[in-house]
Amino acid sequence: MAKNGMFTAYDDGGYPIASSLTGKGNTTGTPYGALCVTDPGTPLLMTTGGSATVAVLAGTAGSAVIKASAGRVCRALVTSAGTSTDNLTIYDNASAASGTILAIIPGGTAVGTVVDINMPAANGIYASNVASGPAVTLSYV
Repeated sequence: MAKNGMFTAYDDGGYPIASSLTGKGNTTGTPYGALCVTDPGTPLLMTTGGSATVAVLAGTAGSAVIKASAGRVCRALVTSAGTSTDNLTIYDNASAASGTILAIIPGGTAVGTVVDINMPAANGIYASNVASGPAVTLSYV
């Protein structure tokens, strides 16, 4: 008997994702960036854009817990550029600026730039900004 689990994956809108002649995507052929594969019996967490957003402020006031449990960092929209040497760092941590780094957004990134992160966070999501770091709107699940 096969031990591989079978499941139906759904997109952010709640529609099932199916293969199409144009590649991975929904029944209209809209392409998706990446699909997450999981072991049988493990919940599947996948997204292309996130289900929530939060503003991460410029400077040290931007250091904060984004999510105190497992999730996924999806994208960041730069809303205010910092200086080129001051970066915003996003960690896989529920309460502090330590642990696995999920993303680094350089301070010199132009306003309006969308950074596609799409990284899982096993412990939580923590954003750590510095004095002249960039401000962003972060999407996550």
